Amino acid sequence: MTNTLIQFQWTVAPDGYRIIKTKKPDAIVGSAEQLFLTDAIPYGGSRLLGTYSPNAGLFHSFADLKPNPAQILEFAGEWGMLTRGVGIRVGNSIAMGERLDTWIAEIKQLSIALRLWELTRDGNITDLGQYIIWSADNSGVRFGVPNHVGGRWIATRTSNADLLQTFREGDRIRPAWHQLQHMINEKLDGRVSARLLWDSSHTRLSLHQVPSDLISALWLQLARAIEGNRVYQQCEECKNWFEVSSPDGGRKDKRFCSTACRARDWRKKKGGK
Repeated sequence: MTNTLIQFQWTVAPDGYRIIKTKKPDAIVGSAEQLFLTDAIPYGGSRLLGTYSPNAGLFHSFADLKPNPAQILEFAGEWGMLTRGVGIRVGNSIAMGERLDTWIAEIKQLSIALRLWELTRDGNITDLGQYIIWSADNSGVRFGVPNHVGGRWIATRTSNADLLQTFREGDRIRPAWHQLQHMINEKLDGRVSARLLWDSSHTRLSLHQVPSDLISALWLQLARAIEGNRVYQQCEECKNWFEVSSPDGGRKDKRFCSTACRARDWRKKKGGK
């Protein structure tokens, strides 16, 4: 039985989003304003949002973003907010928004997780050394990010000692898999539910994993990519990432994510002759 994401849908504001400096309605008097991304549609007003189902490689596109306002606004304009948002002040009205800092943090965290998976999958022990660090006496192994303070001990002789015993001293591959497991489970905890849903023809019930919002859908996509050892590449036309190889089949030599993109590329080449 296969769990899928095909029933998950998300919304996007047709008139786009903007970043404003404001506060939540219940903010303490005198507190500083913060940067929020919002569609600025007053709460309770007409919200004619577009609905779509994320493509399987959207997590890759998100992880590739530079965490700056321009790229965040471009992504939001096409795919919507990451969460259902919170109430914020927009002029004399209340609209839904989410902190820009939330976007920046999620982009960095997903990009790190994606990089860690790619290095682990490829067995790149040298570059994994930037993230998986053993203590000098091999009494513990921790996860860290270059140029970042802090980290997380994966296992030590006093914490997760049983797990430490399963690692070969100096090994980086198995600790990296355990770190990935921790990162993704932490992101999915309480944000993905199992539902028995009808298929598109409404003739058969099947079990689905249903994320609560877009960001949990992106982390779930990464989890499924790891589970199935799926391979992705960028479409030569639209530059979106798409799945080219998985246990479900698929051609590894595909250059375009859809027939529409292949046709657009063909028309461009024909017009250039």
